[in-house]
Amino acid sequence: MSAPAVLLGVDIVEADRLAAAVGRGGHLLARHVATAAERSLGAGPVAVSVKESLIKAVGGRPPGFTWHDFEAVKEPPAAWARPLLDEAACELADSTGLPLTGGAAYRVRGASARAALLRLAAPENAPEKAPVTAAGSSSPGRRAPVPDRGRRRPVGRGRRRVRVAGDRLPGREGERMSVTRTVRPGEPIQRALDEAGPGARVVLEEGTYRESVWIRHPGVTLTGAGAGRTVLEPGGGPAGVPRLHDAAEDVVSGVTVYGESAGGVRVEALSVRGFSGAGVYAHTVAGVSVRDAELRGNAVWGVYLRESTGCRVVRCHASGSQYGGVALSFCPRSDAEITGNECTGNAFGVFVDNSSQARVTGNSCHGNAIGILLLNQVYEGEPEGGVRDCLVSGNDLYGNVLAAGAEPDGLGAAGPPISGVGLALIGAHRVTVVDNRIHDNHPSGESVMGAGLVLGSSKDFGGDDVDDCHLLWNRVTGNSPLDYQLGADPARQVYAGNTAGKGDPQDAPGWRR
Repeated sequence: MSAPAVLLGVDIVEADRLAAAVGRGGHLLARHVATAAERSLGAGPVAVSVKESLIKAVGGRPPGFTWHDFEAVKEPPAAWARPLLDEAACELADSTGLPLTGGAAYRVRGASARAALLRLAAPENAPEKAPVTAAGSSSPGRRAPVPDRGRRRPVGRGRRRVRVAGDRLPGREGERMSVTRTVRPGEPIQRALDEAGPGARVVLEEGTYRESVWIRHPGVTLTGAGAGRTVLEPGGGPAGVPRLHDAAEDVVSGVTVYGESAGGVRVEALSVRGFSGAGVYAHTVAGVSVRDAELRGNAVWGVYLRESTGCRVVRCHASGSQYGGVALSFCPRSDAEITGNECTGNAFGVFVDNSSQARVTGNSCHGNAIGILLLNQVYEGEPEGGVRDCLVSGNDLYGNVLAAGAEPDGLGAAGPPISGVGLALIGAHRVTVVDNRIHDNHPSGESVMGAGLVLGSSKDFGGDDVDDCHLLWNRVTGNSPLDYQLGADPARQVYAGNTAGKGDPQDAPGWRR
């Protein structure tokens, strides 16, 4: 049996510099670098250096990287990792004077897991037969005198720390190099996806394809010639496609990615228009990425990500759906990124529905009933909910004037009436809202929310009060009937540097006129 392929990374950093950085960044830096689960384990400043070594192990920060790609876990390092770390630690101690005596295990996922798999895909690194895993380990230490073993003189100086990390990510048996298949209009996309297999790149030439597709293999990239140039419209499709959650059997989504075996999928540079379900529907997957895509006129959702982790929706245009342009639903540890999108003509531009650890940044949401909604609510028969540890930053939320929840089969029919809202946090915990522009939102119908920015409780429908949220340097102006409506205990939140006109309460601290 051959030894597993391993990637090794080393980071050496001055402890004083690290402590100074942590002192400046405080809890915001901790949230940025460590997941809530890690922080509950007591992950401190040292997490930065540990993760830097893991970054080096996978070859740097790949597109879509986040610090949460690496997450410390309670379990000790795997049995295969300990002797490898001990051997590396001994060599480093001899050459640097920095003994490494600790040990920790890390979960590796998202863009960094994919990058590691690619580094290990070369034939010389691939064992004959090995399961696909994603794991990391580290061996931390602090400088102390060590015996001179007759090797190179120590080169470490001052108070420094060193981290050694290894990722064991053996590839699949058999195929090691990805396959590229080109599909022309009139040729079946589904056949190309199925025949090319895991890790394939399926390129759609410019034109219109009347077909829905089901991506069943991991690591697949489905890419077109650009939004508006490569277009998927309703037509034929494969049998047995998992239906959109909570939808009728005859509802069809344009692109479906479903199941734990279909992780690491990319859908990019194409348009998906006019399907009766979602434009892109991903369920129970990890690392799905939707980029530079147009989702137009899909009946229920534009992009719908459910019970998944590590997903990215970047630079997409999502319009004309009954519910959300981009929606994240029941993803309790989502590690999701929703960045740089334009969402218009939907009930909700971006909808974070009972999902946590999401980053919603740099989006333009206009012409919806509500620009961005983060909602903690209990639904009968659904998984446990909650909205926690999210970042909402740098979004432009304006001109949201549609009315949802007013007609039985209309926009947002399943929800209460909402109109004229830029951003709402309902029952959310530990959400940071920073540097958003929320302006010129006006209701055109009945609404349970009465301002451009709303914080409210969801206790009446199984959720909770808003708690421990930070609203910093937001500009909330020109909305009606109010700019802000803060239905939350002010002693439990942090407001600072915000600008607004009229609000409730009018004299709220941290808001200037």
